[in-house]
Amino acid sequence: MSYSPQAGLLYVNAIDQPFDAGRGPKGYFSAYDPTTGELKWRKIFDGFGQAGSVVTAADLVFVGTGSNIAGNFFAFDAKTGDELWKLNTGSGVFSSPSVYVVNGGAVRGCRLWRW
Repeated sequence: MSYSPQAGLLYVNAIDQPFDAGRGPKGYFSAYDPTTGELKWRKIFDGFGQAGSVVTAADLVFVGTGSNIAGNFFAFDAKTGDELWKLNTGSGVFSSPSVYVVNGGAVRGCRLWRW
């Protein structure tokens, strides 16, 4: 899980993998108001949602999907859940992303690199 004090939201990546249900697993990436438990937004995808998320002071939340079915890495708007960027990784994302600050400075913009 990750939490944004700016947005006031808690982000949870979860799996729904029913047995004998006739369908594969679904991943749910959700944003909740932790003071009320209210669901603010949710993204649903095929496959697993195993990796944790990270949220930045620039109101970006990053998360990956964990299975080969849905091996994608996403950037969402932390407040609205709008998808800002997506990269198909070619395999599952099983580890949480990390962020860092250069020279201790404030973030004035964000560039999402594509490799």
